[in-house]
Amino acid sequence: MIDHVQKYAPGLVSLAERLEPHDCVICSYSAGPQGCGDGAWGDVPHIVIQPESLYGEDPCFVAIYGEQNCIIRSQYGEEYSITFQGLLDYLAQLPRPLWSFAE
Repeated sequence: MIDHVQKYAPGLVSLAERLEPHDCVICSYSAGPQGCGDGAWGDVPHIVIQPESLYGEDPCFVAIYGEQNCIIRSQYGEEYSITFQGLLDYLAQLPRPLWSFAE
């Protein structure tokens, strides 16, 4: 993730580093903008993650623009604001897969 963020959103590398301990509960990630036109997340540097869904919930995505500017977007287009610390707190309480405890 760090290399990708370094390339497309270098100002957010410190946030990407803080996400690394939660990698096992992040299904996918991206960073941008990637220079191929306006994407769904805009033309401001950002990281987008898809946290693990619980109990068959529909997937959601989180666009991270900064410490105080993160947006949760549901599959149905609903949007909610969250701080980066709030996101880290959420990721920390998600159940970890068994392999993440292996030595």
